[in-house]
Amino acid sequence: RLDLNSFQDFYIILDDPHKSYTPNDEISGQVVLVLKKNLMNVIITLSLLGYVKVKSSISSSSFRTRKTDLFDHIICIYGNDDINVNGNDTEDEQDIQIPENGLTKGEHRFPFVVKLPAKNIYTSISFERGSISYLLRASIGNHSLEQHQQFLKDPDTKSILKCEKLLNIVQPINVSNLPLPKIKTLVVKYPNKKLIKVPSTNTSTANSSGTSITSPEIMTPNDSPKNYDNDNSLLDPSSSLVEVPSLGYLRGELIPVKISLQHIKRVQNTSGIIITLIRICKVDFAPDGPVQNFRKDLSQTIIPLFVDPTTFKTEVSSSLRIPADVFPTIVGCNMVSFQYFIEVIANLSNNKSLSSVNQQSEAVRDDENLDDIVFSATNINSANIFNVDKLKRMKNVLTLNTEVIIGTYR
Repeated sequence: RLDLNSFQDFYIILDDPHKSYTPNDEISGQVVLVLKKNLMNVIITLSLLGYVKVKSSISSSSFRTRKTDLFDHIICIYGNDDINVNGNDTEDEQDIQIPENGLTKGEHRFPFVVKLPAKNIYTSISFERGSISYLLRASIGNHSLEQHQQFLKDPDTKSILKCEKLLNIVQPINVSNLPLPKIKTLVVKYPNKKLIKVPSTNTSTANSSGTSITSPEIMTPNDSPKNYDNDNSLLDPSSSLVEVPSLGYLRGELIPVKISLQHIKRVQNTSGIIITLIRICKVDFAPDGPVQNFRKDLSQTIIPLFVDPTTFKTEVSSSLRIPADVFPTIVGCNMVSFQYFIEVIANLSNNKSLSSVNQQSEAVRDDENLDDIVFSATNINSANIFNVDKLKRMKNVLTLNTEVIIGTYR
């Protein structure tokens, strides 16, 4: 039996401790063991672990925490001698001897090289509702006939001592290989001064809570659209378009945004267009749990909206700066994803300024609390970002979303 008093220190050091690794990279380092006295019959393993852990924000949910392993690879770095318990046909099996090993008092270093998998690996991140984590874990166990094979199969529960080292993983995204984005269009119809919003097939808008990114159902505040679809003479059409030149961008870059609007009357609003870069975190407790969406506003531009009184048209261009400390898009993981969108809100009212929305009493929209491992998201300045939730629920306010991908290189 191993004596815990024999151990003075046990830790992992990496050859490049500040490196952010990518899939298929090799990780080299040493496991360091310092003993206060000689030690016999010891086995040391090194595990390369990746997992996703999420927790529900619904307190009554039975799916409060869920963890899924991405990979779990184990190697033995000391003491894995062959033990043959079935190869001896002699009558006295009690005479089977276990190969002994021993470590002397002092410091011992065990070098290693492990390789990250190429698939099923995503950018490291830790946030309020979960994490995508990767680590190296060294474990020490008893090198005995009863415990040897059990320890190799499950060193976590059978170990008497272990240490861990977190790894920074970045999934590379080449933004230059992405396709061109589609133009987002919203067709607006005014039957008898009642607003109906009819999104086109390429339209992506948010619902009243601001968390749905897919194309919503047709919204009819006062009347059923079926009555008007059969009689287009009762409809006054209007449309708005949102264009971004590229689908992918890097941290710190500007995203140009072009907005075209065809309306049915003159509009003059000094803060009529609000453009916001948002991040949507999707947490999925499938197959039996809920799917929850959380929003984070990252940067914002507010510009005037002036519709020409003669043509009832306007076209404006602006841009959004991507914060330098955001992390790249994370998709493909079944349990959690992070996507970025440009949200454009057009306030078609002439007398509805931002101050009339009573925004002073509301905090900025921030559903997620993020402190990621590789990138720092805690320094994003959201003090000057206007919370659009209340505004989006008002009449004569249109919303369009278009996705952008935050990559790592081009």
